[in-house]
Amino acid sequence: MLHFSSNEQYLAWEVARVLARLELVQRADADPRHRKALVEVIADQNDERILAFHARRQAIAAGIAIPFHNLVERFQLRPLDEDIFFICLAPLLSAQALLAMGIAAERRLAPSLELGLVCHLAQPLSVFKTCLANCESAAPLRRAGLLFSSIDRRSVGPTADSTRMLLAMPHFVARLVQGADELDPRLRAVATLSAPEGRIRLTPELRQKLDDLLSAFAPGAPPLVPQRWLLFGPPGGPKRSAIRYLAAHFERPLMRLQLAMVNDPELIEIAAANARLLRCTLHLQNPERLGKGVALRHTLFAMLERWEGLALIESSETEVLDELTPLLHASLAIEAPDTDARLAIWKQALPAENAITERELCLLSTRFELDGHRIQGAVDWALQKAHGKALDAAAIESSARDAMRAKLPGGHLRRTQLGLDDLVLPEKSLKRVRELLDACRQRAKVMSEWGFGKRLVTGRGLVTLFSGEAGTGKTLCAEILANELDMPLMLVSIPTVVSQFVGETEKNLQEVFRQARAHASLLLFDEADAFFAKRVQVEQAQDHYQNMEVNVLLQEVERFDGVLVLTTNLVGNMDRAFERRILFRIDFPEPDRKARARLWPLLLPPQLPRADDIDFEVLAEDFELTGGLIKNAIVRAAYRCAARGVPLDHDALYEAALRQTAATGRLTRHFD
Repeated sequence: MLHFSSNEQYLAWEVARVLARLELVQRADADPRHRKALVEVIADQNDERILAFHARRQAIAAGIAIPFHNLVERFQLRPLDEDIFFICLAPLLSAQALLAMGIAAERRLAPSLELGLVCHLAQPLSVFKTCLANCESAAPLRRAGLLFSSIDRRSVGPTADSTRMLLAMPHFVARLVQGADELDPRLRAVATLSAPEGRIRLTPELRQKLDDLLSAFAPGAPPLVPQRWLLFGPPGGPKRSAIRYLAAHFERPLMRLQLAMVNDPELIEIAAANARLLRCTLHLQNPERLGKGVALRHTLFAMLERWEGLALIESSETEVLDELTPLLHASLAIEAPDTDARLAIWKQALPAENAITERELCLLSTRFELDGHRIQGAVDWALQKAHGKALDAAAIESSARDAMRAKLPGGHLRRTQLGLDDLVLPEKSLKRVRELLDACRQRAKVMSEWGFGKRLVTGRGLVTLFSGEAGTGKTLCAEILANELDMPLMLVSIPTVVSQFVGETEKNLQEVFRQARAHASLLLFDEADAFFAKRVQVEQAQDHYQNMEVNVLLQEVERFDGVLVLTTNLVGNMDRAFERRILFRIDFPEPDRKARARLWPLLLPPQLPRADDIDFEVLAEDFELTGGLIKNAIVRAAYRCAARGVPLDHDALYEAALRQTAATGRLTRHFD
C-alpha cells in the first residue's frame, strides 16, 4: 500500500514512474519482445494511479501538504491528465529526467516536449487519440494554464505534423507543485506579486465608495461571477491604495501587470494563468499604454472575457481603450486626496507619541501630495530611522521626500546654497521678493487653517512672474527662494518637453506638473514666453496644436496648488489669459552703478587669489553690465590669470569686461 510522508517523497515517486515508463517504451520500440512486459507495467501503473490518489488524501488528512492534489480536485483532472502532467513536469524536477527526455526527443536539455512523445509515453499501447484530445486548448490541462503549447519550427511547412507541437510546463506550475507560490521568471520585468495587506490608509470618502462597491461580496469570498472594475484618476493618486484595499477584502494575493511594458501576447496569457493558479486578484495597469499591435490588444480582451475572478484595471486617462468599455462591470473615478484629506491621513498614520504640531502637520499635508499608502510608508520609514525616539517634523519631512522619488521627464531638480543676502535688487523689487517668500511660508496656514483650500476650487497656487532682461537675476532669485523655503527647484527644460509629435507636448507638460506636485518642488519655467505664447487665429494645422498646448498650460496652472515661477524678458509675447492667474509680479531691472559696484565683489569666490589693485567702483562706472554678464567677465578674467599663474587683478577684470561689452554690443565709458 502506498504511503507518502512528505510532498518531496510523493514527487520523487511520480518522477520515478515517468523514468520507468520512458525506459520500457524505449525497449519496446527497439525490440517487440519487450512489448508484453510493457503491457503488464502499464496495467500496474494504472492501478498505482488510483492508489496514489487515496495515498495523497491520507497524507493531506495527516497534515502533509500535497499541492498537486489540490490541482486535481480544483480542475477535475483525470488519470490520463495526471500522467501527461508529470511527463511534462519531470524534466523540471529531475536532472536525470531532463537528460533522458532530451535524448528521447533529440532536443538535448530542452524542458519542452513534442506532443507526439508525450502521447507516446502516456498511451504507448494505442493510437493515443484520447491523449491528443487531453492536450487541446479546451482540455483541463491547457484551459487551467498548467500546460502551454508552441509551434515547433521544424514542423512548419506543407508536411506539417501536429504531433511536433511542443508542450511545456510553466515554471510557476512546477514551483507550485513543490509548495512555493512564485511569479514566473518571464514575468519579472512586467509584473509583481504581493500578499494581501491589512493596513491601508484611505480617506473616509474613498473608503465609503469602495465599501459600497464591495457590499455585495462577503469578506474573503471570491466573486461568484467574473468582475472587471475600472479605477481611473490622476497619476500619483490613491488608485493603487484603492486596489490594495479591494484585493485585501477578498484576502487574495495581488498580481500587478504593467501593460505598458508588455510586448509579447504570450506574456499576457502567462500572467493570467499564473494569477489564476495562485488565486490572485489581477491588477492591469494602464491599458491605454498597451502597444498598438493587434495581437496584444486581442489577447488582452480575450483574456479578460475568460477571466473568472476579480480584475482591477487602473488607468490615468479619463478615456481608456474603446474596446475595453463593453467588458467592464463597474467604473470608479478616484481623485487625489486634497490637503484636508491628507492631513487626516497623516494624523491617522502617525503614532500617538510624536513631537509634531498641528501647524507642522498642515505644512506637511500642503507641501507633499502623497496618497494614503505613501503617507503610511513615510511614517514607517521615519519610525525605523528614529530607533524608538519620538518623531519630529524634520524626520517626517525627510521621509516624505524619500517617498516621492520619481523620474523627472521634462525637468530636473536643482539646489543652491545662496540666500536673500546674495540677491542684488532695487529696494522695491526686493520688498516684493520678501512678500512672496512670506506668502509661501504662510501657504499652509491660509489654505488649511483659514479655509481657503476649500473655498478656492482652482487657483490655489502661488503663481509669480519675474520679468526683466537676461542676466538680471530672475533664475537666481527662484533658486534662492527654493533654498529659503527648503524646497527642491524643478527647472523645466524646453527641449525635453516640446515634441514634434501631435499630443506629446501636452502629455509632457502634464507630467511636469505632476512631478512638481509629487516632489513638492518650486516649479520654474525659465524663458516662459516660449511656453505661454499668445494664442493665434487658426489658419493652418500647426496653429491649432500650438493653441492646444497653451490651453493645457492654462488648465495645469489653474489646478496647480504649489509655487510656480515664470521668468521672461518678453512679457508682451505671453498670452493675456495668464494675467489673472499671476498673483505676484516682480520686475528685475538692469542694475544701476551702485548695484553693479555691489555685484562685482559679491560674485568673487572667497578663496579666489586676487590683487589689491582692483577698483570695483571704476568697473561699475565704466561698464553697464547685468549680473550675468559681470559673472562671465569675472570667469573669463580668472581663466586668463590662472593660465599666467598670477592672482586676479584689475587689468584682467577690466579687459574681460571690455571684451564682454563688445561681444554683447553694449555701451562703455572706456576711452583709449
